[in-house]
Formats: sequence, C-alpha cells, structure tokens
Amino acid sequence: MNELTQQQKLRIEKLVAEHGDDLLAFLRKKMYQANHADIEDVMQEVYYRLSSRSELDSIDNLKSFIFKTAQNALIDRARAASSRQAEHHVSFEEQPVEQESVNMERVVDSEHKLALLKEAILTLPEKTRFVFLLSRFEAQTYPQIADRLGLSVKSVEKHMSKALKICKKKVGDFY
Repeated sequence: MNELTQQQKLRIEKLVAEHGDDLLAFLRKKMYQANHADIEDVMQEVYYRLSSRSELDSIDNLKSFIFKTAQNALIDRARAASSRQAEHHVSFEEQPVEQESVNMERVVDSEHKLALLKEAILTLPEKTRFVFLLSRFEAQTYPQIADRLGLSVKSVEKHMSKALKICKKKVGDFY
C-alpha cells in the first residue's frame, strides 16, 4: 500500500472518532471466530479504502457506506483465504511439540510392524496372498478380483477374511 497523505490521515482519524466503535462491533459480529488482530487488520483495510475516496464527504449515509466497505473487505479477505486454503494451514505455535525420542519409538515400532506384515503376507497361501494384494495394493473391488481370478465373490471374501485374520494374528492392531 502507498504512503498516506496528511489529508488522508486526518480523514481516517475523523472516521475512527465518529464510527470506530460501531465498525468494531459490526466486525466482531461478522468475524466472531477471528482473533483481535484479524479484526484490527480488517478495520485498517476499511479505513484505508475509505481514505482514498474523494467523494466521501458528499455521501448521504456515510455509516451505511462504511459498513458496505467493511462487508466488501470481508468478502475480499474470504476469497483470498479460500485461494490459499488458509483453513488447512496450522500455525507453528499451534502445532504440538513432540519429543524426538517419542517419534523415534514410533518409527521403530512401525518399521517392526511393517516387517511383521510383510512376513505374514509371504506366509499366506498363494491364491489368498494374490487376492489380498489385489485388494489392498491395487485397490480392486471384490467383484473385480473375482472376475480376474475366475472365482466367486464369496470365495474372494473368504480369502480376504483368511488373509486379514493371519495378518492380524501376526502383527496385532497395526493392520
């Protein structure tokens, strides 16, 4: 944004004095989940937009015009946030801090369970293993597997049930 002139600064001061409390209440109502800093940012944006309007003194209902400007600023802010998908961002302050040793324990445990799962898959009977791999690693449906292998859907279900039972017995709750 450009540097404000002295006249624009005076105009903003006058607007804040006359309409600041009403604008703040309006924005708090509209931005009820936002923090104070975000509300202040929108207020500054509104005052900046208003300060650059030359015909501001000739507007009949200035309060209504201020609220309409605020509404437009909120819409622009929502569009910008949507394009950045801001709701998916997590602040560093909000992220839980975990100890590195806990993370390493999880990695080691996961690697161990993955090795057990691989071992369990290799011990499956050939047809059961093939059904399991088609289902879990190629994301095929039971009817697709049945067609491909010339089996009934019921047979595919039995093979999957057997595979899952063996894997769970070998690995536990991991799978």
